[in-house]
Amino acid sequence: MLTLAATYATAQTVKEVPATGAAAVAIAYARSQLDVPYVWGGQSPGVAWGCSGLVQAAYAAAGIHLPRVAQDQYNAGPHHPGDLIF
Repeated sequence: MLTLAATYATAQTVKEVPATGAAAVAIAYARSQLDVPYVWGGQSPGVAWGCSGLVQAAYAAAGIHLPRVAQDQYNAGPHHPGDLIF
């Protein structure tokens, strides 16, 4: 598993496209929560996050409503490869 992670860490990107609009807002929110501890089911800004709670909050910051849990988030909209990995 760590070998695969190292491969991704050293991979060269073909083209970087800066995020704009809602994507930029969601990414900025998520980045503002770096170093906040992971807690299963967590949804407290600056205190603790679970995966889907952080996704929900980041998208909400951009004005996009998502359900709370990962399966419901997956079911909520169109599916685009690489859009979000659970």
